[in-house]
Amino acid sequence: MNPHTWALFLGAVFLLSGTPGPNMLHVMTRSLRFGFGASLFAMAGCLSAVVLVLCASATGLGAVLAASPNLFAWLRYAGVAYLILLGIQAWRGAGGAVEVG
Repeated sequence: MNPHTWALFLGAVFLLSGTPGPNMLHVMTRSLRFGFGASLFAMAGCLSAVVLVLCASATGLGAVLAASPNLFAWLRYAGVAYLILLGIQAWRGAGGAVEVG
């Protein structure tokens, strides 16, 4: 990848990460509910997720998943199962305090 394309890609990722959305809402909610320390962990988690997606797209994971529909389906259903698990845990927790640190 040439430097010009890489710079455009990095700029797009930076702008998409900085716009208000679910990540910002999550960090603000954690900050208001649990304080500054918990928001630092939320920010680190959101940042590492963005970096992981950036690295995956830069290495061509999208092309691999487009070439292999079975792998894409497996990854999609694994994500669905994980989100269901998180939803059940959140439902059972009913907004209780989370211990950090």
